[in-house]
Amino acid sequence: MKSLITVTLLLCAFSSTILAKNPTSEEKRLSPLIKRTLACVQSANNPKASCTVEAEGEKVRPADCFEEVSKEDKKPRMYCKISCKNGPVGVVVVEKQPSGVRQCVKHFTYNTERRGNEWYLWRSADCLNQTVTFEVGLEDTFCE
Repeated sequence: MKSLITVTLLLCAFSSTILAKNPTSEEKRLSPLIKRTLACVQSANNPKASCTVEAEGEKVRPADCFEEVSKEDKKPRMYCKISCKNGPVGVVVVEKQPSGVRQCVKHFTYNTERRGNEWYLWRSADCLNQTVTFEVGLEDTFCE
């Protein structure tokens, strides 16, 4: 019994050492990202949530958003700019808060989209009138 406990403890110590030295593929993928936070708040005055964007080291400012009808499903979408010109190679939504907002489902009622050199996060359907915050990671960004 003692030897089983000793082996288990050694395996745990070895595993934690390996994990501490070697970040997971998810950690490697997320570590170089530059964060943007898009916060959308629904108010009684406006049925569609209005959004602000915050970049690392910058003040919160109103998001640059516009509405457009989707070519795919013919429904209105609100596009909010989340990058700068000459922007990132890629964008990933790292987190949605609160995570349990069922009206905002990735690929169906929100997603990211590249237009030229800029990236946008779009929302549609019931996600348009939800109070929700998206933390977005920009990969390999060069801003002018």
